[in-house]
Amino acid sequence: MGALSLGLGYIGWSDDPGGSWQTMVFTTMVLAQMGNALALRSNRDSLFQIGVFSNRLMVYSVLLTLGLQLALIYIPFFQNIFKTQPLTVTQFAVCLVTSTLLFVIIEIYKWVRRRT
Repeated sequence: MGALSLGLGYIGWSDDPGGSWQTMVFTTMVLAQMGNALALRSNRDSLFQIGVFSNRLMVYSVLLTLGLQLALIYIPFFQNIFKTQPLTVTQFAVCLVTSTLLFVIIEIYKWVRRRT
């Protein structure tokens, strides 16, 4: 998670040192934690085998966290408090894809573990 976030931060910083790279790193880490929480509900079985909605409170927590993250990024009051900058759709998509990599890596690891 750290490597993905730092790699994204370095790329963002090198493209635009004064830009929104810090908000991108923060967003990627938050989203990656949500994917991590969902993926690690079981050490062996895939989230899709268990069922995404088998723990509704977890789904609600992830959705609430996503909503709060969007508020921190796009509501000016929270931008001032947390020193975030609004992300473009492309920047947010990059954060989402990057953070999803962690979920995919964990699921592949569990799949390989089940096969051996």
